Amino acid sequence: PTLRKDLVDIVRLIKSCDEIKTIGITTNGVLLNRYLKQLHQAGLNSLNISLDTLVKEKFEFLTRRLAFTRVIVNIREALDSNYFPLIKINCVVMNKFNCDELCDFIELTRNQSTLAIRFIEYMPFDDNKWSDKKYFPYQEMLKLIKQHYSSTDVEQIVSDDKHDTTKWYRIKNYQGRFG
Repeated sequence: PTLRKDLVDIVRLIKSCDEIKTIGITTNGVLLNRYLKQLHQAGLNSLNISLDTLVKEKFEFLTRRLAFTRVIVNIREALDSNYFPLIKINCVVMNKFNCDELCDFIELTRNQSTLAIRFIEYMPFDDNKWSDKKYFPYQEMLKLIKQHYSSTDVEQIVSDDKHDTTKWYRIKNYQGRFG
């Protein structure tokens, strides 16, 4: 959405509708810094950022872009801005590609109360060259996380959003959450 020159105007127009309480976007984060303050001022109050790896080389392979550092800096800027009650990072987990990074993503939540990591199962779509070999199920994710952290430290939490479908967890004494 940040490619649209009229994005701020669109958000402002949507915000003018009293019935609409939440306005959000999902972005790859590459151009986020250009519009962050303007989007917030226009009424954007929910932000999702797609990021499937924390390894620069994997990021560049997957996205075919040399923008890893820019995305990480833009995420930090969004978190530091305090514009959003919660920033969600969406991570599609793929077997033998990034499933070894689950705990690295969770570590981002240690001191960030406004950060939520959403691990998403790799799903079949026509354009993503679906393969059973890439599938890494939710149960395996949770098992791997509980092996790294003590099982008693992985606490399930209840979402206060009635429309939320994510099963949320928190590592004991961490401020953010993952699901």
